[in-house]
Amino acid sequence: MTSLELADKIARAKQKDLIAYMSSMGYEPEMETASMARYYSPFRGESVASFVVSKRRNTFFDFGDRSRGDIVDFIMLHEKVDFKKALDIILTGGRFVTHTYEREKNNDPAIVIKHAGAIISSELMVYLSQRKISPPVAQKYLKEVVFRFPEGKHPDKDYVALGFKSDKGGYELRSKFFKICSPPKSITTIKGRSKDVVLYEGFMDFLSHQTKYGDLGSKTIVVLNSLSFLPAVIPTLRGRKVYSYVDKDKAGDEATELMREEGVGVIDCRINFIGYKDINEQLTDGKLTKV
Repeated sequence: MTSLELADKIARAKQKDLIAYMSSMGYEPEMETASMARYYSPFRGESVASFVVSKRRNTFFDFGDRSRGDIVDFIMLHEKVDFKKALDIILTGGRFVTHTYEREKNNDPAIVIKHAGAIISSELMVYLSQRKISPPVAQKYLKEVVFRFPEGKHPDKDYVALGFKSDKGGYELRSKFFKICSPPKSITTIKGRSKDVVLYEGFMDFLSHQTKYGDLGSKTIVVLNSLSFLPAVIPTLRGRKVYSYVDKDKAGDEATELMREEGVGVIDCRINFIGYKDINEQLTDGKLTKV
C-alpha cells in the first residue's frame, strides 16, 4: 500500500460518524444533546455514564479512565487491534462484540464507617500541615473518620483518615496512607445564594482555595470528587456562571471544552495556577496567586 492509498483510507475512515458507528455496534447513548452523546463506557463497568462523544469533533473522551481519540482509536481499543487493522474493520465492516458490564453492584460496601467526628488525630493534623490546609478550614469541612475493611485481611482493625462527605453520604477518605472513598461515591454541593458556581475536581483544591482566600461568599460550591461525574452534572450548570478549577491536564482540557460545547458559561480559572497541575500543588509550593 502506497502512502497516498494509506492517507485515503485514513481520511475515509475518520469521516465515519462515531455515534452512528457505535449504534451499529449496539451501543446507544444514555443521554444525548445537540453537541454530545453520553454513554456508559464500552470498555469497563461504571455506575455513572462518563463516556462522551463530541458531535462537533467526532471524537470520544472517557472521563472515567481518561482514554480519548477518534473512531480509529475507538476501534483499536474496542477490538484490541493495531491501526491498520482498525482501518480495515471500519471500511469493510466486521463482527463486533458489544461488551456489557454490571453498572452498579448492590453488595455490602467494602468499607464500613464506624465514626465521624472532629479532627483530633495528631497524625492527620500533620498530614493537613503537609498539604498546607489551615486547621479552621479543615475543621469546618472535614471529619476524622474511623472505618474498617470487613472483607479485608484484618476485618476488626480500625483505620483513620480525613473524610469529606458527598451529597449521597459517602466519604472521600484521605491520609498519608489512604486515597479511597466509602460508598456511595458522589459529588459534594455546598449551596450558596448566588447562581454562580465554583467548580473543583477534588476536595483538596477546594480546601486549598478556602485556605488562601477564605469564604467564597454567596457562590455555590460543586466538588466533583471524580471528573467522571462532570457529564452528568452539566445540565445543572447551564445558565450559570461557572468558575472552573479542574486540573490543568488533558482531562481538564476535555472537561473545559465539553462545558463550552454544552453551552455552560465556564470561566477557565486554571490560569491561577500556571505551571502546576492543581491548586494544592501550587499552595504547597507557596506560590498561589489570584487573578
